[in-house]
Amino acid sequence: MYMKFSICYNNNFDTLIDCIVIGIGESDVFFKFDECNKRKSKKYILKIIKYGDFQGKIGQILLLYKIPTMVDKRILLVGCGETNIINQSDYEKIIIVCIKKLIEMHVKNILCLLINCCVLNLNAYRKIKFFIETSKEIIQNDEFKNLNIFWIMRVIKNIILNIENLKHLKNAELALKHSNAIVKGIIRTKNLCNMPPNLCNAEYLSEKSKNLQLEYPDLLNTIIINQQEMKQLQMNAYLSVSYGSLNLPFMSIIKYNGNINNQKRPIVLIGKGVTFDSGGLSIKPSKNLDEMKYDMSGAASVFGIITTLSELRLPINVIGILAGCDNMIGKNSYRPGDIITTMSGKKVEVLNTDAEGRLILCDVLTYISRFNPLLVIDIATLTGACMVALGATYTGLMSNNKKLANDLIQSGNVSNDLVWQLPLHSDYENDLKSIVADLNNSDKGLAGASVAACFLSKFVKDYPWAHLDIAGTASSIYKNKGSTGRPNKLLCEYLLNQSKIFI
Repeated sequence: MYMKFSICYNNNFDTLIDCIVIGIGESDVFFKFDECNKRKSKKYILKIIKYGDFQGKIGQILLLYKIPTMVDKRILLVGCGETNIINQSDYEKIIIVCIKKLIEMHVKNILCLLINCCVLNLNAYRKIKFFIETSKEIIQNDEFKNLNIFWIMRVIKNIILNIENLKHLKNAELALKHSNAIVKGIIRTKNLCNMPPNLCNAEYLSEKSKNLQLEYPDLLNTIIINQQEMKQLQMNAYLSVSYGSLNLPFMSIIKYNGNINNQKRPIVLIGKGVTFDSGGLSIKPSKNLDEMKYDMSGAASVFGIITTLSELRLPINVIGILAGCDNMIGKNSYRPGDIITTMSGKKVEVLNTDAEGRLILCDVLTYISRFNPLLVIDIATLTGACMVALGATYTGLMSNNKKLANDLIQSGNVSNDLVWQLPLHSDYENDLKSIVADLNNSDKGLAGASVAACFLSKFVKDYPWAHLDIAGTASSIYKNKGSTGRPNKLLCEYLLNQSKIFI
């Protein structure tokens, strides 16, 4: 279900419209559409408001037919709250309610005036970009459903976003370009995450990575590190996690070369790609175990972000790592009590085989130092503790660099893909002490997200580094169950800024 968006200025379009979407506040009508301003039609709509059939509350909707003097079939009134200025969260609610209603109505071509309302801290570019991204995120993966003709008929064909000010036209078109690329990446992230684990394993991730290079051959170079090569590199921590599975581990390295001439140092994105996490011998309970297919959300996010970069051809260099494997139980499973020599040479005592993500990432963090990175961001569904602390609203952020952390927080605020910084304090290292090795891979039950980040920090070299714990934000167990596509919007916003594309 792929709806298309287009921009028009001052109602200048040649498409037959099935429905007009108009935003109305509780006290003011803030739209300027010629047909609605005709005396009879405006009087009719204001009468409906006066009689109390429509109060203009946030997210309230009312569908009208056969409006006097109007040629269009329908008008959808959407409530926008008490004032002419709404916040970003309410704007999101308005968009979601509107799009879901339009899908339900079976309409094909829509003229939308909602982008003309005032949203706090959002200019024309950001309003349009946010509208398109939010609208398209409602799309669900239907690859494994047999869709009937009734469902196909519900697909929205085109949404025309009308802008009233000509000076906003250029930024509106740029917003359309950027949001389409970002949403393409988000959809790919979602579809990859939502794949069943019997089909999506580390080898599947590697094949997807190679196919991505074929799609953008002038920008991408993909390298696959297999099990034998990992052994030669002495990536023993990564390998230990994979030994219980029949599926072999593969680390996919996708190099995006958008700034070849200047040869700038790359930004490295590392995605945890555990395509199913049983917990290993420290086995997880059966409740919601099916959701452990989302333990590769970090890798899927990196895949989607590289897609977006390639669509936009941003003038930066980025290396994306998809660290793929399974954490299963088998005759060769690693055990609590094992001592593993990591690629860095540090020895780790295994206390919990369900704390596998940090073992994978520690070897990858060592491996990527060969790229002399400008900065490194790892993305992982790492700890349940982060989910308990922050829920499904904020992604956990821990960093060794204040500027990087602040930039990510700002990007999260602008994109509404929020992050919250958690402490990375030396006191947490006490939980990592081992009497038989350099450190252990677990915590003592307190501050689990920060302890896990402290573990990773032991393998970070002299470069700015941020850790994004997406355990609570990568997927949803509620009505729209499945991948959320986070933190793609956050990181795409950050990378747009790194590309010096400011609006």
